[in-house]
Amino acid sequence: MSGRPAVAGLVDAVRPYLRGYSAVLFCDDELVGLLVLVVTFVRPEVGVAGLLAALAARMAAKQLGYADQGQPPEIYNALFLGLMIGATWNFTPVVALLAVTGGVAATLAAHVLRGWLWRLDRLPAFSLGAVAIGWLFILVAPAATALTPHAQPAWLGESVGPVDAPLRALGWLLFTPHPLAGAALLAALLLRSRYLAVLCLAGYGVGAGLILVLGASLDPAAAGFNFMLAAMGVGGIFAVPDKASFGWALFAALMAALLAIALHEPLARFGLPPLTTPFILSTHLVLAGLAARIGGGRPWLLLDAPAMPERSLRAVALARARLGEPGSVALSSPVLGTWTLSQAIDGEHTHRGAWRHA
Repeated sequence: MSGRPAVAGLVDAVRPYLRGYSAVLFCDDELVGLLVLVVTFVRPEVGVAGLLAALAARMAAKQLGYADQGQPPEIYNALFLGLMIGATWNFTPVVALLAVTGGVAATLAAHVLRGWLWRLDRLPAFSLGAVAIGWLFILVAPAATALTPHAQPAWLGESVGPVDAPLRALGWLLFTPHPLAGAALLAALLLRSRYLAVLCLAGYGVGAGLILVLGASLDPAAAGFNFMLAAMGVGGIFAVPDKASFGWALFAALMAALLAIALHEPLARFGLPPLTTPFILSTHLVLAGLAARIGGGRPWLLLDAPAMPERSLRAVALARARLGEPGSVALSSPVLGTWTLSQAIDGEHTHRGAWRHA
């Protein structure tokens, strides 16, 4: 009998990490998180650095007394940062220490930026904290002789056929740009949400198509995960899925591609990679612009309660079955037949006391 509580305790301890890992794909599923975890260890040094950062972030969040959430933002921020560290420098005890330090710093940055952006316009922070701390470490690296650049293994350049580019782009999200890594992540998406998988591929197609039309030198396989994330975020997570949100999702992917092209050269002068900046800026632009509308309407935004697209569609179907629209409050008359209803201030039954003007 004593073994069951121990197993339950272990599951409860592991669950936030798996949900944090799945958050890199906008999912909230432990199985997806497990698949993402496995993919990070395709390059063991990358996977270890990511896990160290995630563990440090979780411990820091508990120490600081941050609210315990089902999908802690500090974990996926620290994970992304740790993966970047493991993929950039040869893994040594110093790099392990850097991953732990980065995990703690990403925790602080994630919660600070989350609060600021929410008060600004109810915008999600995404991985902005990880980008900020990652750029800090990259700028410090030239003065740190203990950090030696980590060369990518030759097998990462292997091609698997005509779908090589989009799969490689998805693999870049975990700093493992191999088509098989991308295929595993796409399978994880299909497992949790076929609609997100469609948005993912459509976003890549729009972004890569724009790069081709413009004749830009940017490699879509290296920057493509930004187009994918922008389309998934706008069209599948922060808006109710419909034709309008699908169109805005493709526009967000288009803007992410433009930002990736525009930021590539300026950031390269300082030795900085764009990371997820094009995705974050394009998604913020579209979501903030849609939120500024007067009167609402389609696409219906979910900034207060983002959800998986299938769950959002079920909520919409339920709202319409109750003769309402998403976000509306369904009200009906409490009487049948023809009645004249009136009530004044200080009435016999209602509108009394502190509620006299309600």
